[in-house]
Amino acid sequence: MSLDLRRIVTAALPPPPPVSVVIPAHNAARWLGRAIESVLAQEHPVDLIVVDDGSTDGTALAAAAYAPRLRLLSVPNGGASEARNHGLARATAPFILFLDADDRLEPGSLRAWSEALRTAGADIAFGPFATERDGILTPGTGAAPGRDLLADWLRGRATPPCAVLWRRSFVQQIGGWRPVLRNQDGELCMRALIEGARVTFAAKGRGVWVHHDGPHRISRRTGPAVIASECAALGALEALAAARGVTVSDAFGAAYYRLAYHGFFAGAKDEARAALARSRALGFAGHGGRRIHRGLATVLGLERKVRLTAAARRLIGAAAGRAGAAEADRQGTTASTAPPLRD
Repeated sequence: MSLDLRRIVTAALPPPPPVSVVIPAHNAARWLGRAIESVLAQEHPVDLIVVDDGSTDGTALAAAAYAPRLRLLSVPNGGASEARNHGLARATAPFILFLDADDRLEPGSLRAWSEALRTAGADIAFGPFATERDGILTPGTGAAPGRDLLADWLRGRATPPCAVLWRRSFVQQIGGWRPVLRNQDGELCMRALIEGARVTFAAKGRGVWVHHDGPHRISRRTGPAVIASECAALGALEALAAARGVTVSDAFGAAYYRLAYHGFFAGAKDEARAALARSRALGFAGHGGRRIHRGLATVLGLERKVRLTAAARRLIGAAAGRAGAAEADRQGTTASTAPPLRD
């Protein structure tokens, strides 16, 4: 009688540890099914939790259609961070991933990332990701080995939550998600890095970060309250870094400059001026971004340069007519939304 050694060895190996996947969902019925199916197709043990954050559309029904392969929690609308914390409190697996309802995972991602996390004994595993806009995928550039990850994050080089696998106990240890009005995942990741998170990287798998103009997208929030919330969060991170002996003042200065830039576009003048003053106090001289921005901002000052750029964009939108203005808004280039500040 012949023996199948591969079958014997496989049978002797312990099963891979499961992964809890938490999907916060507020009025996300349009996208939720795709996100859920991308998790259920992983061929890896999964504890899937969908948190319906006070939706008024068919979100709960869309999730319930996949029962009993997931757990559905319905909570009053408290925002994405609170919804994620509800899921975190009920998660059972040693590893956890927070997937936005409009994003998705490509096959094999959870297996690759959990293996990387387990092998390295790390707290965070960063995986590859791509951005999707209008059905077109573009490879993303985020956290990478051999770089100062905190400084990168402060300067805008980040990995979205769809490609970040966490050790659940570590997320709980540092206090979970905080209710920042924008850049919630950035706040969590930067806080984790300051707190000394052990990091590893996975070469396989891919999260897909979907860009669209849904009215509930956190990344599209703007206005004085949003800028003030981000400034407060950045100040808390700066204080935490000082308490932990982490010195990245130049990078914090760059982060405050970016907030000032977006604040002036959003009409949050007082908040933007305070952010710019803090940037200068931390030694961030001159201006960031592309050469043309740096040149104009040096001559005009950041506030005046942004004001003139916004006015020019309004005129261009009006001259192009309704169709042109709608297309500009679809791409996030109207005066109410700042274009990306690229280094």
